[in-house]
Amino acid sequence: MDTPLAPYYLIANGGCLSDEYELLSYAKAVEENSSFQERMQAEELVDEQPDGIVIAVCPDGDAILHCPDGTAVRFSHEASGVIEQWPSLPQFIANSIQDCE
Repeated sequence: MDTPLAPYYLIANGGCLSDEYELLSYAKAVEENSSFQERMQAEELVDEQPDGIVIAVCPDGDAILHCPDGTAVRFSHEASGVIEQWPSLPQFIANSIQDCE
């Protein structure tokens, strides 16, 4: 799976970061990533194929992907594209938790 998530999985195997983001457990992330990739392959009209693995989900159906370059992106299920981006995985997690305050 995603090695940069290992320190987070040592503390908690997923969990709610805020009302907007759920960090997936390892098993759920594997399952969700497989399902997400299958949906993207079936989408013929998607202009921007996402490059990354699903690490979190949003209540509206959007997915948070951790990309090979270290960034994290929110991929919209409606617009079929990136609608938000964080420079790193720790920045995504910190911003998500700060949204609760």
